[in-house]
Amino acid sequence: MIIINSFEKKRCITTTLLIAVAFFSSSVSHAQLAQNLFIGNPKAAALGNAVTADPPGIDSIHFNPAGLARLKGRRYELKFTVADVDAKGEFTESTNPEVVALKEGFHLDDPIANTESEVESYAVFLPGKGIVEVPFAAAPLGGISFSPPGSNMTFATGVYSTLTLGATRADDDPGRFAGRQMGLTRLTYFSPSVALQVNDSLAVGFSLGFSYFGLGLDLPFRTPNIAIGAISQIQAVGCGFDDNGTDPFLTLIRDVIDLCGDALSPFEELFTLEVSVDDPLTLSYNVGVLWDATPWLTFGLVYQSASLHELEGRVGVRMSPTLNNVLAGVYDSSESNANLLETLGIGRNADGTFDIEKAGSIDIEMPQHLSVGLSVDLTPNIKVNFDVKWTESSVWESWLFVLEEDIAVLKLLELAQINGVTGSSIDIPRGFEDTINWGVGVEYRYSDNLALRLGYEPRKSGIPDDKIDFSIPLGDMDLYGMGFSWQTDKDSTLDFSVMYGKVSEFTPTGSSTNGNNYKGDNIIFNPFAGLDVSTEIGFFVVEVGYNTIY
Repeated sequence: MIIINSFEKKRCITTTLLIAVAFFSSSVSHAQLAQNLFIGNPKAAALGNAVTADPPGIDSIHFNPAGLARLKGRRYELKFTVADVDAKGEFTESTNPEVVALKEGFHLDDPIANTESEVESYAVFLPGKGIVEVPFAAAPLGGISFSPPGSNMTFATGVYSTLTLGATRADDDPGRFAGRQMGLTRLTYFSPSVALQVNDSLAVGFSLGFSYFGLGLDLPFRTPNIAIGAISQIQAVGCGFDDNGTDPFLTLIRDVIDLCGDALSPFEELFTLEVSVDDPLTLSYNVGVLWDATPWLTFGLVYQSASLHELEGRVGVRMSPTLNNVLAGVYDSSESNANLLETLGIGRNADGTFDIEKAGSIDIEMPQHLSVGLSVDLTPNIKVNFDVKWTESSVWESWLFVLEEDIAVLKLLELAQINGVTGSSIDIPRGFEDTINWGVGVEYRYSDNLALRLGYEPRKSGIPDDKIDFSIPLGDMDLYGMGFSWQTDKDSTLDFSVMYGKVSEFTPTGSSTNGNNYKGDNIIFNPFAGLDVSTEIGFFVVEVGYNTIY
């Protein structure tokens, strides 16, 4: 569930809320698809994240806390992760007969039809800074552990990122309508953990995570739907924007509600949504079990709890010059129109604009996760790991934004019987499904000091085809990993991995209610309505870890 607690107890325009709902829901859902990609552990990455029964050192805190029982004495681990991402999109003019008829009827052409989009640079969200561009995606991480001499208990804490996504696009890039700038960071900065070796074959563990979650967005918004297209045609005739003079029968738009301040277009930017919210402290926990059934077979289980993040900060709407001129015409046409806009939360500022900036608070729930696995020594030199993982994505059956008080515009939509809207809430169906995925990894002990690793993890997204969006288009993907572990001396180990993943999506126009629905009900977030959209993301992640005593 997502809840907006308040916007300074003032009214805010409906469009702002609707777009915020759509973006946050898509961003958080895709974030869950990126699970384990940003932990920064080279062993897990090289083995297809199939390490529930073969936990990786101090990062057992995340993957299976029971694995900490295998660490003796005082140890620390340093890690470094660097990623290279190539994200592209292509927007093709559709040959769908309905779309062609609409365009011919409105005499409008989409300027981004038959164009391509590409991410320009990486970005992260930092506390106190917001979205920050970086030359490449990289992060130093690490942790420490301690097991008292003769004790069957191990204590540990670590710093790891369960989520880091962010990118920027050029100001004229067609993909900017899915986000010109976006940064999403979830960092566990303190994770007190304990593991107990119950007996020779059984270990249990528990970790408590203190996490930071921050999200920033700069999203130019356009609404290529029938309603805006109709308004633009009325303007063209009644305001003379088509150079044919004004229609005397359409004086309403000049004399009653002056819509002639500027020419609207369903294909041009109406406003920019700016969001900067974060939560400095959220708690979650992991519980794990390891059972060495035989000297050559180990079973593992880990449960990762759900977590609720209460993000607070700023939500703003910066009107485009075109929309600002139209609103000025309406505002100045009569006192009653000005009062109506004020009632709906759209007032003129001291600088003459109608920009809106409010304090916002948004709650985001991350689903619970369960993983079971086994690790089998097929021969003295070959080990195979296999994991099966379940995520409760169905918790996102819908996304509910709730306000402390009714808002006039929402109340009007409720009276108009718009599905999912009441005077104080917006409920948008997601229809996500629980996912069950698997991963496999193979380790070959080449020598006493060197082990070679390979891994494969095919991931299903759990997102129906009619809900695919393009803000962070992480859908079904195949992940491939390889790496090695080199014991540099009796107390120290160097791990290295390279992970590669690729996502390809093709969404014919009208097939996604979250991206390119051209029907009359696409009022929320459909920036590419009327276009066939292809997206492709390829990424390499290189991870290095060093574990030794202190």
